[in-house]
Order: sequence, then C-alpha cells, then structure tokens
Amino acid sequence: MDRVTTTQVASPHQPVEQRTPRLNFSDPAQRAEHIRAFLSWLPSALHEAPGIQWDQLDSSIMGYLIRSVADDPDEIPIAFAIGCAIHAMKQKTLYAQCIHLTNLLRQLRADYGMTSLADLKSRNIWDRLVGGRTLTSHDLHRLGMYEAFSSIHERAYFEGLTVRQQTFWEAYALPQLPAYFVARYGQRNAIHAASAQRRKEQSDVLVPLFPLLVEIAQLRKQAAERLIQAFRTHRERARAGAIALPYQFEYRDLVFEVTEDAPTLAQMSLVERDVTLSFTLWNRTSWVKAHLEHYGHESRRQWKRQILAYAPEHNTYFLQYEGPLKDLLWCGELIANQHLGKRLRSAAKRLGSGVDREHFTRFEISRPGLLSPDHSDTQWLLNAMRGEAVLFEPESLYRGILYGAALATLALTNGSRVSELLQVSATRFETIAVDEVRNQQPTGSKIGILVQNLLPKGYRKESERQFFLIGE
Repeated sequence: MDRVTTTQVASPHQPVEQRTPRLNFSDPAQRAEHIRAFLSWLPSALHEAPGIQWDQLDSSIMGYLIRSVADDPDEIPIAFAIGCAIHAMKQKTLYAQCIHLTNLLRQLRADYGMTSLADLKSRNIWDRLVGGRTLTSHDLHRLGMYEAFSSIHERAYFEGLTVRQQTFWEAYALPQLPAYFVARYGQRNAIHAASAQRRKEQSDVLVPLFPLLVEIAQLRKQAAERLIQAFRTHRERARAGAIALPYQFEYRDLVFEVTEDAPTLAQMSLVERDVTLSFTLWNRTSWVKAHLEHYGHESRRQWKRQILAYAPEHNTYFLQYEGPLKDLLWCGELIANQHLGKRLRSAAKRLGSGVDREHFTRFEISRPGLLSPDHSDTQWLLNAMRGEAVLFEPESLYRGILYGAALATLALTNGSRVSELLQVSATRFETIAVDEVRNQQPTGSKIGILVQNLLPKGYRKESERQFFLIGE
C-alpha cells in the first residue's frame, strides 16, 4: 500500500479561498499541521478518552483516518481501537491493521447483514462470514487482527480505567469474537498448510527457470551498457562542440527473447535477434529550437535568454528513439507509454479522465534518478512528448537497470529468505579467510571470500548475526 498521501482537510463545499491548505501526510516538516488536522477531524467523544495520546499517532495513520474513515458509520470504533493500540505495535504495522479493520467492518456491513456494531455481539454475523466456504489466509489474518484489537489491546486499555469509565467507553469498543471462534472456524493449520503447499508448487515451477532468468537479467544489463556507452560518447562530443544538435546515430545490437512455443519449461531457451537501433541526441535548447511551434511566449522567452528551465545547468541531454518499440531494449513500450519511474498526478489530470490511471502508478519510484530523472526533468520530458515522439533520459534508466539486474541476480542465486535479502547493504561486507581447494584437495593456502553479516529469520540481537555468501 502506498503510504504517500495528500488530503484536503476542509469540506469540498467550502469556497476555495476558505479551504485549509493541502497536506502531505508523508512530509515530516508538516507534522504540526498533521496533528491539528487530525484533532480537528477526531470525533469529539474521543478527545476525552483517558490516557490515549492521539498526538503520538503516525502521520500516515492520521491521513488514512481523515481520508478514508471520515463519515464511516464505524469511524468512532475504528479510531478508538487504533487509539488503544498506539503503543502496542510499530506504527507501520498499526497503519496496515487500521486498513484491515476498516475493510473488514465494511465487508460485514455490505455482505453479511451487519447494521450496527452491536450486531457483532452475537454469533449470527460471524457465522455468516465463515459459513459454506473455506477461509483464505487473508481471511484468517483479518480475524486474528480483529481478535487482537477486541480481546487484547482494548481489554488492556480497559484494565487501566475505573468501573465508571469502563461502563462509558464500552459503547465504543469492538465486541469480542465468540469463544474459540478462530480456533474452531478459522482452520488455521489447514489454511497455513494450503498456503505453504501453494508456495511450494510455485517454487517448484520457478526454480528450474532461475539460471535462465539470471542470464536474461545479465544480458539486459549488458544491452543497457551498450546504449549508455553510445549515449555518453556522443554527449561528450556535443559538449566539446565536435557535433551539432540534433545529432542522429545508430548501432547494431542483439535482442534476446524467450521462446514462447516451448512445450515444457525444460525446453525454454533464449533466441537472439539482430536489430539496428536509431536515436537522435537532443538537449532542451536544441529541442525547443526545432519545435518552437509547440511552445508559448514565456517558454520561448526563457529559451531565448537561456534562463530558468533553459539555464545551462538545466540543459539536460536526452534521446529520441526512432524505430520499432519491440527493438528498444526489452522495455520500448514501457518507455513510450511512460510506465517507468515516478509519474506526476497532475499529468494524469491534464491528459484527461479517459487516461488509464494504472499507467501513472506502475513501476513508481519515490527516489528520483532511478528509471526516471528528477521532478523537473520528468515534467519537462512529459510536456515535450507530443504525438509519437519517444523521449527518455538514459542515465536514470541505466541506473534503474543496474539496480534491477543486481536485485534479480542476488535474489535468484543466493538462496536467502526475503527478510535476509532486505538487509544486504554495501556497509555489511566482510572478508573471511578460508582454505583454498583445488581438485577437491586443500592447497594449504588461504583465500578471501566476501560475505554479508546478516540476521537470520527470527533473530534480533547483533550478536546473532551470521555470514551469508554474497559476492561484491
């Protein structure tokens, strides 16, 4: 779930000049505004909840409650449950649990006849939820989450209240599940066993493909290296004044594809295809000069004076691809349709409501310079891509490909769990000395092997770190 969100905390029916400024709940600099907006939204009854420190909630949770739970018939019980668990779990986990709780209560109302929170005090609604079907692991997780809120976090909160306070706040608490409900109907063991079997079946299919997938990742990285070398060579020539822009160039390359008609996985292989890649090298000023009819008075003024967007420090070099999209690396269509990198929400709005919004979120990267350049260059290239022009900035694309190839190779060859792979860092390399072996016999010499010092699954202490073979 994308935790980056903005929200308008005032009513949309207010005049524009009276609305509260738009908040970005992922921006720590706006923390004070987040708290003010949240306390303004928080139902008045909950302001008096004894001992709940609402200002300790993570901003992402505040944003979700304001944006998605406001005016929900269960907004008070949801917020109260979250308040009771503020210090019981990590804020990131609490954010996810808040979403699960909201969706579960909405599903119970929409599909299983719940009309008020009091309906959950009897078995009827819960029996309808589990009746006549096999629960999925997701269903089991949500039931466990609900049970944790109602039977653990809220009960622990009530233990610190007086009898009078307990009587008052009980009206806002989630009713507990029927006794032994999860154990009896949740089918926990069967569900976990079925999930494990599905994962094993998927792994059994994929494992034989690992060598082929690693080879594909490396070949694609090498193709990207040939492109970036050609780009850098001609860019430096342009900077030195040896060539004038726009400058057209081409080179021959190989495209590798997986056979699509192989009858079995074992018979899948790579097929190479010879292609000619044609490009035109541009920078901002040369592009505007060749397309003046597409730019207004202000842009032409900035271009002519070489200021603001056309100042020398912003005069980005980029490529225009001219040829079949299927020949441009393996991602020509992704580049042409602007699927790579962070897209701007304003772009989707500008292009109209008929645009597939999925195009504007796929492969989204929050850190500029991976797959797509920084904000200003991304916006400028987006505005420049008119008609059928395929424009891209090769440096950021190449950097993203390097990351992707490294991650794919590491994940497919190391054998580590995800929790271990996520710890891999340039700062954790160590060199250990081991006996050199040739022809299965020790030579008496020592060689150094690079390893990563990682925590295995289930371990927490620094002293429990172990060595994992991961090459530099």
